[in-house]
This record gives sequence, structure tokens and C-alpha cells, in this order.
Amino acid sequence: MEAVITCLAQGHDRKLLIAAGLICIVGIYAASALSGHAGRSDGSARRNWASVSIVAAGCTAWATHMVAVLAYRPGMPAAFDLPLTALSLLAVIAGIGFSMSRMIGRQDRWRRFASGLLLGLSITVLHYLGQYGYRVTGTMSWDLPLVAGSIGTSLLIFGAAMVVAVDRRRAVRRLAPPLLFVAIAVLHVGGMTAMTLSYDPSIGLPDFAVAAEVIAPIVAGVCSALVVLAFFGLRFSLQAQAQLRRDRTRLRELSNLALEGLVVCEGEIVSIVNDSFTRLTGVAAEDVIGRPVTEIIPIDAPFEMTEREEYDMELARACGTPVPVRVLRGEVKVGRKNQTVFAFRDQRERLKSEEIIRAREADLRKAKVAAEEGTRAKSLFLASVSHELRTPLHGIMGTIDLLRDTELGEGQRGYVDTMAQSSDGLLSLVNMLLDFTRLEEGKVTLNNEPFDLAGTVRSVVDLLKPLARAKEIGLDFELDGCPDGQVVGDAGRFRQVLTNILGNAVKFTDAGSVSLRLSWTDGQCRIDVEDTGVGISRDRLAAIFEPFTQENAETTRRFGGTGLGLSISRMLSQQMGGDIRVLSVVGEGSTFSLVLPFPRAVAARALIGSTGPEPLPDLSGFDILVVDDNKVNRFLAERYLASVNARIRQAEDGIEAVASAEENLPDAILMDISMPRMNGLDATREIRLRERGQGRCVIIGLSANAYEEDQKRCLEAGMDGFLAKPVSRAKLIEVLSKALSVDPNSGTDAADTHTRIAARAG
Repeated sequence: MEAVITCLAQGHDRKLLIAAGLICIVGIYAASALSGHAGRSDGSARRNWASVSIVAAGCTAWATHMVAVLAYRPGMPAAFDLPLTALSLLAVIAGIGFSMSRMIGRQDRWRRFASGLLLGLSITVLHYLGQYGYRVTGTMSWDLPLVAGSIGTSLLIFGAAMVVAVDRRRAVRRLAPPLLFVAIAVLHVGGMTAMTLSYDPSIGLPDFAVAAEVIAPIVAGVCSALVVLAFFGLRFSLQAQAQLRRDRTRLRELSNLALEGLVVCEGEIVSIVNDSFTRLTGVAAEDVIGRPVTEIIPIDAPFEMTEREEYDMELARACGTPVPVRVLRGEVKVGRKNQTVFAFRDQRERLKSEEIIRAREADLRKAKVAAEEGTRAKSLFLASVSHELRTPLHGIMGTIDLLRDTELGEGQRGYVDTMAQSSDGLLSLVNMLLDFTRLEEGKVTLNNEPFDLAGTVRSVVDLLKPLARAKEIGLDFELDGCPDGQVVGDAGRFRQVLTNILGNAVKFTDAGSVSLRLSWTDGQCRIDVEDTGVGISRDRLAAIFEPFTQENAETTRRFGGTGLGLSISRMLSQQMGGDIRVLSVVGEGSTFSLVLPFPRAVAARALIGSTGPEPLPDLSGFDILVVDDNKVNRFLAERYLASVNARIRQAEDGIEAVASAEENLPDAILMDISMPRMNGLDATREIRLRERGQGRCVIIGLSANAYEEDQKRCLEAGMDGFLAKPVSRAKLIEVLSKALSVDPNSGTDAADTHTRIAARAG
């Protein structure tokens, strides 16, 4: 930037530099006016005015450059190469002529931009031919990066100028001449700054070079001709425009008498629109005049319509809502020109009743399609979210399971238990996404088994105590009414509902306390969760059980959440035969009451949380192939199976699994479903085809997709079972033992597992 300022301030005659700028501005506006008039003309007049505008533009660029060069102070004797100087003028006129021939009448932005690049290249050729023709008694060198930068920048500005020149907005169109001026200035200043002259008295001026005193009158003559050309061109243009305005005024006055919207075109360009058309569309006349009629009539060839032919279409309006019209085409003579007239007859009244019926039918169809697409999209989204979250959860929960078999201190075991509870809670959140869809579709089934009611409630309270402590609020619970022994119900769903209700109470309470009271009478369990939180307004009490609903927008921003928890909790509690009710006062707190039928279990043999390790079966002698593209999943499966003495092989995808099974058919395969190259379903089918005559191995599918449809596809592919991740060690070995017909009491104690795992890993 410093070099540019120095070049302008010290290397140029300021008066001549200002003169060059004025010549550029006047010439650009004159050439633009002549070019615009050429675009509005037809036949020979169009060609003549285009030629005049091309010569004016070329002379403008050449004169601007020459005056700017004359303003340059080289600090040594200098002259001009007359042949090259003349060639630069001819080159720029030819280049501008070619580029403008690609622009007149074209509205496509990319074509206009490309034409602008051609225009810029033409002026670039002029500039550097002129600079090369500038001879000095010395050497000339260039800063090539600066040259390239100035050329590239100016070309982009030339292209932008040609694009904005046809913009719909008049204010934007007026930016084109200033942009052209800036582009020419950038090109000249960049080139002159990039040029370095070194005085060398041994290098003389060529014989054919002429001094500045000789070239200056030529430049002055061109500038004078340019001014005269601009003056007469504008004068003729103004005269023609005045006559055209008179003709258009008469035609417009006549057209305004018509009730239909009328559009008159000169060639393909709109010249007149009447008041009825502007009322019909809400578009101002000046925003339509001068634009191609094809932008108004959205048909391929409106001029191929025969006279009096009618065509029904929807006409765009400024407000965005199209209006149905019937288009008629005719011819009218204005002066010596035949012009095309399009009449737009409003069809709204005639089509009003039909539109209402069509709109209702369309709304029904759209609603049906939207509902179907929404259901499909939601299912795909939930399946994807479930898969992506279950895969790392499988690794976390499996590692926790293995960690429990190591020698842990009391504090460490507490940490592991907390990790397990947290991962269980996260898994519950993942399951919540699937539950909402399943509940809506009525596909949720309950798993009613004996469970420890008090232990389950305590585990939920323990899970939320750290959050309560962090917020410095109390979390109390009373289980005095809890029955002895076990009750029958779906423990997982109950834990899910209670975690949501109690978790909400803690989350929405900033001061005070949260209390839980449990009572049980004749098989009916009632849990009251009372808090001193923000409370819920009376008019929102019923709505909070609606999906994706919270108290208000401020609550959502402050506390977060999806608004699904209470909706799912109520649907689950109702499916379990109970319900959830709420009482609340804004600013004082809320009380949620959960009532569920939990009858006492008969002869329950074991309580949840009973001490002592479960015996694991002995799978020694069994050859098991683990197939999974996830390294963590293969690691967990290997450790699980090592604890029961199985022989283990591994494969990273379906192709490796097929090859390994063909080489030596294993007793069982743990097959992941989603894998690269070949998925688990295709691998299972291939193994079933190749194992004929060799016996049949057990194949258990493992997948982070937990839909029943996934299990069905696995069984149809030839698998013997299916497990949804995350899978605990006990569950995996239980399913595998049953499939291999192994006595679950035949084996080893889980307490010895760590030693065997360490030995195999070493």
C-alpha cells in the first residue's frame, strides 16, 4: 500500500492524473448510455448504436491510459512507440467489441460475468501494450506478484460490474459505472506501481519513438472526439427517447383504459405496463420495464403463441402469492415498430371455488405425505442416534463390567458403581428416543418380573444425589410404606419414569429441597415427589404432558431439555396401568404423584442386589469367532469369552468372517451387523451357504440398532439369536450358553475371571 501511495503522490502529475480520472468517468457513463440505447434498439439502429458505444468505450479506456501514462514522471528521457500505441487502441476497440457483442440483451449472470472478464482482458491488453510501448533510456522490470494481483482484482471487478449492470434494482444497476472506474484504476495503479525503471545511458530511445509532446495532441484529439461523440450520441439518444416516450405515453393512456393487465414488448423487452397490471401483481412499473418478458410469462416460447391464443398460467406477485390469469397475445404498431401485447385476465373469481377444493385436497395430500415422511425420517433419525450412542455405551458398560472383576478397594468399587449407574442412566436416555416412537405406534411391551421396589427407588435417588449436592438443595426420601420382599412389574420402565420425575424436580429446583415419599397398599404403589422449584402455571399444567412441551420458552432456555420426558413417562405409566398427576403453584413448587399397580411377588427367590457372584458356565473346548469392525467391541468380547475358557478367533468384517469360517468352521460366531466391505447379514447368508455338509454353527447377531425389525432381519438371514448393544457379559454368555446347549451350572466362579483374563491377555 505504501508503494501505491508513493507511486501516486510522487510519481505522477496530479493534474493530469485527475484529468485521466475525469475522462474515464465521463467516457464510462457515455459508453454505458450508448450501450443501453443499443440494447433497446432493433435492426440496423441497434448495430449502429452498439458500434458507437464500442468505439466510445475503447477510446475512453485508451485515452484514460494515455493521459495517466503522460502523468507519470519516469525521472529519465522517455518516448512512445507509435506503432504499439496505435495497436493498443485498435486492440482495445476490437476486444471491447467482442465482449459487448456477448453482453447485449443477455441476462444470465454467469454469461455477463464471463463477458466482463473478456472486457477486462481487453483493457489489460491495452494497458500492457501501452506500457511496453513506453520507451525509456534504461531498463524496465516488473513485480510479477503485484502485476498478477492487480490483473486478477480488476478482472473480478469488471465481471461484477457487468453482473450488477442488469440487476433488477435500479440502485444496484447504478453501481456498474463506478465499478468499471475502480477496475480501470486498479489495473493502471497496480501496473505502474509494479513497474521499476532503471536509468542506463547506454540504452537509447528507438528511432521510431515519438516524444510526449507529439503524442499529447493525439491523445487530446481522441479525448475531444470522445467528448463530441458522447455529446451527439446522448443528444440523439435523448431525442429518440423523447419521441419514444411520447408514443409510449399515448399507448399507456390507452392501455390504462383496459381492465386486463397489459404488457407491451419491444422485441423481447418490456416497454409498457398498464395500471391494471401493477394492481394485479403489486409490482411497480419501473421494476418490470426493461426486463425480458420471459421473466413474467413462465413458458418456453411466449412469442410462439398465435394471435388471440389463450394460455392459463399463474402470474407472480410482489407479495409472493401467484395469481391465476389467462394470457392473450396480440400485435400493436407504435411509430414504425410492431410491438407485442400480452393481456393478463384475472381468473381468481372464476377459479375461487375450484381453488378452495383443490387447496383442501392438496392440504390433505401434503399432510398425509408429511406425516409419512416425518414418521420415516423420525425412525431413521432415532435409529441412527441409537446406533451411534449404543456403540460407545457398549464399550463403557462392558469395561465397567470387567472392572468389577478386578481387585478394588471400597472407594474404588463405589466409583465403579456410580459409573455403572450413570451409564445405565445414559442408556435410559438413549432408549427414551426409541420409546417415544414405539409408544406412539403402540409397539412397547412390558416385561413384568419380580423386583426389589425399595432397592430400585434407592438406586434412582443415589443417582441424583450428586446433582442435588452440586445445587446445594436437599434430597430426602421416605420408604416406610414399602412392602417386604419383591413386587411384580416392569422394573426398567418404572426406573425410567421415576428417574424422569425425580430428575425434573431436582433440575427445576434452585433453592430448598426435593422430597420423595413412597406408600404401598394392597398392590397399589404411590410415589409423591415434592419440590420447592419454579412451579407451573395453572394454564400449563395439562400441556406439560404433551410432547416437546415445557412451561415456557424461558424455562427451555434456562434448564434445557427436550420436552419428551414427561410425555413418555405418562404414556408408560398409563400402559403399566397407572397414571401421573401434578399439583403446582408458580414460585412455590410442584408435587408429582405417580400411582402404579405393583402386586406382591409370590415366593420370590432372590432380591436384586443379593451378594455373591453368579456362577458362569464353562465353555472350554468351544471355538468362537468374534466378528466386529470396532476394536473396543472385539476387546470386550474376547475378555468376556476368556472368563469362560472359550477359544477365541477374531475378524474385522464380513469378508474375513466368511474366509475364517470356511477354513475352520467355529462352534459359534458373534456377528456384528453394520461393518464395512460386507455386513453381518450378507456374511451370515454366505456362511450358511458354504457350511452345508459340515454341520451348522451358532450365529448370534450383535447390533447397536435396537428395533424389532433389526432382530427380524437377523433371524431371516439365518442367525440363531440377536442381542442389542450394549450387552452385559452375563447376558452374552447366557444367550451363547443356551445356543450351545451348555449347562449354566457346569462351570466356573466369576471371582476367578480376572486371573484367567490376565493370563490370556499376557
